Amino acid sequence: VVYNVVFSCVGVLALFLYAFRRPAALLYAGVPMILAVVGTFGLAGLLFGQISSSSAVFGALVVGLGVDFITVLYGRYVAERNRGAEPAVAIREVYRTTLYGVFFAALTTAATFYSYVFTQFKGLSELGVLTGTGILIFLVCVLFLLPALLLATDRGGPAGPRLDLRSFGSDALVRRALARPGMTIFIWVVIVAACAALIPRLQFNDTIDNLRAKGNQGVEYQALVTQKFGQSFGFMMYVVEAKDLDGVLRKTQDAARALQGEVEHGPLASYQSIASFLPPPSQQEQILARLRAGRNDVFSSERISATLHKALVANGFRPDAYDDFLKLFAQALNPPGPVGPGDVHDERLAALLRRFLKRTDDGYISVTYLYPKGGSWKRFVPRELIDLADRQGAILTGVNRLSAALRAIVRQDATRSTLLGFAIVYAIFSIAYRSLKRGTLVFVPFLAGGIGMLGLMALIGLDFNFINVYVGLFLVGVATDYAVYMLQRYLENPGGFPRGAPETGRAVVMAALTCIVGFGSFALSHYPGLRTIGYASTFGVTLSCLATITLLPAILAWRKGPKGDSQR
Repeated sequence: VVYNVVFSCVGVLALFLYAFRRPAALLYAGVPMILAVVGTFGLAGLLFGQISSSSAVFGALVVGLGVDFITVLYGRYVAERNRGAEPAVAIREVYRTTLYGVFFAALTTAATFYSYVFTQFKGLSELGVLTGTGILIFLVCVLFLLPALLLATDRGGPAGPRLDLRSFGSDALVRRALARPGMTIFIWVVIVAACAALIPRLQFNDTIDNLRAKGNQGVEYQALVTQKFGQSFGFMMYVVEAKDLDGVLRKTQDAARALQGEVEHGPLASYQSIASFLPPPSQQEQILARLRAGRNDVFSSERISATLHKALVANGFRPDAYDDFLKLFAQALNPPGPVGPGDVHDERLAALLRRFLKRTDDGYISVTYLYPKGGSWKRFVPRELIDLADRQGAILTGVNRLSAALRAIVRQDATRSTLLGFAIVYAIFSIAYRSLKRGTLVFVPFLAGGIGMLGLMALIGLDFNFINVYVGLFLVGVATDYAVYMLQRYLENPGGFPRGAPETGRAVVMAALTCIVGFGSFALSHYPGLRTIGYASTFGVTLSCLATITLLPAILAWRKGPKGDSQR
């Protein structure tokens, strides 16, 4: 977690220095960033005390997303200074024209993460609260600190050749999109249609093992044992319950007889249960009755001792060496009564019993462990085992059945959260810009970037899993932010949009690059689930950025906007 946050901070600051080519840029970005991250970690301590590994990545998210505000505001400040404005005048112009869009972009990004609160997973709920709050803290830090830092370091006078923001090739893309809007829209329609055609190939991988960190020796040794001995550690549990010990052991024995058929003709390689070494008391009573009936003949300890003594002498053995054994054997032939779990005093045997049998407030439960043929369970639980458990009134559970339940929960949560975030963002922007049409335009980069992301994931075989399935909700906030920056520049002065769009395009590209660097730390994680977040978010952010600086300007130029389409 610390590595991810440090990597994100260092990477973002290095990118800032390269893009703006001024050491002071490190100060503008670094001070608000550090305060926001430290403040959010402090909030995490106050609210939760401790956080899970999935929610601990909020630091990298706050860095990657919050630095967008500095990028856009400082990028506009650079443009105003290059036009000859003094620092104080440039700051006032930035706050008059650009702050409106930045404020609502921060608000909607925070709102999308707050939508995670409505999921059933504690880690994601915590992640939503911390990231959403961290973004708002970052915004407050930027609003109050950036002007002070600019005035403290920029002494006024000519801006100079070094006061600039690299375009990373965005200027040419924006100008071409504005020059040929129809062709730009057509190209994007083709790209989006091609990616949409690939989406049906996208799979959901619900294998829990694929989310574990690589290099885990315990997991590697388990795989080695499975390979060498054919015995899997991936068991399912077949649970029966009863009011008394005799009842639960009888049910366990009945289950064992039924499961033997699944070993011979079904999906089971083997099973383990307490019935293998602890029969039901009623069955033990039958055996005890047979021992008592033969106490004077076939099970007579004196007869058995004499027969063994004679055989030992005849074969050259010392009979006295077996005296202790014969005493124990005589005790075994005359037990005082049925043996129960309480009669086992050896701690190792008691631990073995506890693995299979447990006393509860309502009686007893017994667990039979089922092991699959081939070393691993298939994605879906075998139907014959489900039917067997239903017939016997047993409970069948295991990781594969848990995965199926999680798959349904995650699908519902992801759909509900994404739609909720989508609706909140649309409502905020429609109200902010007093137009449903403008609110719809904000989602153009998200739709293009989201469909493109899904298509690329399908193309390279990157599956959805329990973690990266929520990337879509994150992309709602990020992509709409980029669109707001471009739309805000258009509404500021539609007639001057062709001149201002390249400047905003630079800021959008820089914001996307810092976001990618922030998420790049996930791609380097030891946990495959977090790595897939890094890959998927990089695809989505990159394509959303390209759509913002090409497709959205092309649409605005093509429609030319209604008369008087400027923000008052």
